Amino acid sequence: MTQVRCALLRQLTPSRNRWHLKVRLSRKWTTRNFTSKEVWGLDMLFIDENEDQIHASAPRDLIPQFSDILTEGDIFHVEKFNVSKINGSYRPIIGGEYKIYFRSGTIIKQCEDQTLPIPLYKISFVEFNEIPNIYNQPKYLADIVGKLKVVTEIELVSKRNEDTFPKWDLILENMWCLLLKSHKRNKMYYNLQISEVSALLNSGSISSDGSVQMPGNTDKSTENKADLMFENKKELGEIFTIMDESQTEKKNYTCKATITKVFANYGWYKLQLQVDDLTGTATLTTFEREAKTMVPQSVQELIYLEQE
Repeated sequence: MTQVRCALLRQLTPSRNRWHLKVRLSRKWTTRNFTSKEVWGLDMLFIDENEDQIHASAPRDLIPQFSDILTEGDIFHVEKFNVSKINGSYRPIIGGEYKIYFRSGTIIKQCEDQTLPIPLYKISFVEFNEIPNIYNQPKYLADIVGKLKVVTEIELVSKRNEDTFPKWDLILENMWCLLLKSHKRNKMYYNLQISEVSALLNSGSISSDGSVQMPGNTDKSTENKADLMFENKKELGEIFTIMDESQTEKKNYTCKATITKVFANYGWYKLQLQVDDLTGTATLTTFEREAKTMVPQSVQELIYLEQE
């Protein structure tokens, strides 16, 4: 029996459709209209032995044909599919040029040898502070790495069609001491044995405390704001002096100051605030729910105040 030669993902072009691939299924998810709940199709990410990655999709009517066969993490032989240049703004892979489209005649077989040297995933991490820069670009699926700090209470969130779904936030910390909120719809990997995770854990810039605040915890972080107002209270000038010390130990401080300016460039998920007290001026960043608490005015009111 003649052995079929498999192509690499980087060799794919739309000029032919008789390709044979040996790839690992890294991710699989169903795309749908979140307003009407209508299913659009089945989307996948495949990786080959060169650690190249490609986005693939199957239309809605073919989901029953492929969904049960495709198991995340397994290696497959794939043939008789179409390759097209990526169009539109939905691009799960940054820098991807082509996309695979399954058709009714597409053949997928699980490889007998599941020990082939193909990675389980390919991750291109984005720093937390770079996320606003890709917000208005095509809809990439960004990858981030951080230390889990808090899991919030489950809350019911309303959709436009008045349905509700359960949601909770996961608050992550990275080596730049920035915090970012994620949620349960994201794909989460824990304690990966990769260099980026090792670098984060060994950086010394994240807290060494291995605990995670869970819903219902009764530690100091859940005290009410009136109690926190008097914990490690400092003036801005004192905080600046502490920050300049080379051996500064990471601590949390409270400060009574006046918000004098709101920078709304990235208002879709955070606000940058200029605050003043008698000893100095500082720029702070506050996220989502905390931003609403600190700045209760509407967007229109903020714009009006800025114009004045």
